[in-house]
Amino acid sequence: MHTTASRPRCCNSRAGWAPLRLKNRVVMGPMGTNFGTTDGFSTERDKIYYAERARGGAAMIITEAMVVSGHARNHRASLCIFDTCSLSTISNWSKRSG
Repeated sequence: MHTTASRPRCCNSRAGWAPLRLKNRVVMGPMGTNFGTTDGFSTERDKIYYAERARGGAAMIITEAMVVSGHARNHRASLCIFDTCSLSTISNWSKRSG
């Protein structure tokens, strides 16, 4: 029998790490999509992929690994964030669509 102090929390209950507050306890771990361009830019397919997961109820989404140096690409479709051009395509993910 669970006591009040040890009762498991529901996934739908709020969570947070000060000052971050989440609507629930569902966190999506990072998964490589390989949807990036050969230049390392994010595509509309990336934006749709992450938007679908957010609509599915995940309160926090940890994105896939991204290249932080031009000399560190591990495959052709890896996303890059080492210059302002590549960062601008990823910053569009946070803009709401549909």
